[in-house]
Amino acid sequence: MAQRSPHAMEVGAVATAMSTDAERGLASEEAAARLQRYGPNRPRPERQPPYARIAARQLLDPMVFLLLVATAISIAIGDTVEGVAIAAIVVLNGVLGFWQEAKAEQAVRALSHAFTQTALVVRSGVERTIPAEMWSPAT
Repeated sequence: MAQRSPHAMEVGAVATAMSTDAERGLASEEAAARLQRYGPNRPRPERQPPYARIAARQLLDPMVFLLLVATAISIAIGDTVEGVAIAAIVVLNGVLGFWQEAKAEQAVRALSHAFTQTALVVRSGVERTIPAEMWSPAT
């Protein structure tokens, strides 16, 4: 049987699975030990935005392919001006699309750093609000 996600389980089952008490929570010492063992609750270090993937998405769009075929056909039949115009539009569209998507990635990253997250926990029977990174998934 597949393991169910904690959010889909009963409170008592989650407490049992996490070796804690649903009413009293963890002892502060046990929480500190688990934090030491499992590490802080923070996202993995961010990598640079996938610029190559963004560029590939711009180029692999079916409409871009169709326009490139139209460019080749226009040049092949002697309508060089139309072919160059279509190619210029494809390039301009690709550059603008790349720029917009890269800026959107940067905005999402900036927003993720703008908010301080907290977690409501029970330690030794007392509810406390702590920085979310001080809460380990196993605590």
